Amino acid sequence: MHNNSRIADAALKSLFLICVLIFSNYYTSMAQKSTYPFPVQKITLASGDELAFMKAGTSDTTILMLHGMGSYSPAWGKMMKILSKKYTCVALDLPGFGHSTNKENAGNMSFFSEVVDEVIVQLNLKNVIIAGLSMGSQIAMYRAIHMPGNELALILLAPAGFETFSEADRKWFTTYVTPPLLKLQTDEQIRNNFHANFTVFPEDAEFMISDRMILKNSPAFDAYCLLITNCVQGMLHAPVFDQLHQIKVPTLVMYGAEDKLIPNRILHPALTTEGVAQAGHSKIPNSQLFMIPGCGHMLSWEGDEEASDLIVSFIGNLK
Repeated sequence: MHNNSRIADAALKSLFLICVLIFSNYYTSMAQKSTYPFPVQKITLASGDELAFMKAGTSDTTILMLHGMGSYSPAWGKMMKILSKKYTCVALDLPGFGHSTNKENAGNMSFFSEVVDEVIVQLNLKNVIIAGLSMGSQIAMYRAIHMPGNELALILLAPAGFETFSEADRKWFTTYVTPPLLKLQTDEQIRNNFHANFTVFPEDAEFMISDRMILKNSPAFDAYCLLITNCVQGMLHAPVFDQLHQIKVPTLVMYGAEDKLIPNRILHPALTTEGVAQAGHSKIPNSQLFMIPGCGHMLSWEGDEEASDLIVSFIGNLK
């Protein structure tokens, strides 16, 4: 009887764990689904993983949108609603993020660049302009330098990659950005991290925090923390600053004048956002730079109208 009781207890615990996994995955999916402003579509990559994306618009010109680290395609939602009236907009959930297959990946710039190429081919995108936000911009620049394709232009919002980091800086990131430390973040710390992306946190961005809280309390959070760590290391070990002169396509660069994340205030307190922006812009031969007042790092959300106007003008002047 004792053995039977232990077997029954183990079976109940297993059943409970399965239910938790199913419920948390279902809850995460349903909660996130409501935050996507356009239908979520998926393709299967050569790796066998699914990649999710939103698509809107019917133009022959396509803006392919790459989100930042720790973000997902809905971060482009407000700009998509504006720009899809004139262009086809495709916003990706990069591998491991959002509705794409949730698992750790290499997180390096070459990996993400290869995924971008797969998307362009599979979706048969034409007249492609690649737009990146933060880490998404570094992916776009890395690809333009090392894997130049047939993109017409680059649009870089609050680009990572203009700020350079020393070996000592890289050691700091290795010490303080680790899966165990990320998993220890409190709800308040997560909320503060999101607030730091804006000058004043807007009510219509609250869903970003809600989705992160759901993820934090799901079994997928372990893989997510590993992925973020890999992405940080991926950016650090694929610097683009010294190769920016190799970008041959027209490039639009925008920063929020009140960006609190670039430059890194801990490692580089003497630098300014405009100083970093000017340093990178000056190295890209055919580039334009705009500092958008009253906006922070999440330029695609907080500066959606100003940034969209600049993009329309920029694309209109492409030859």
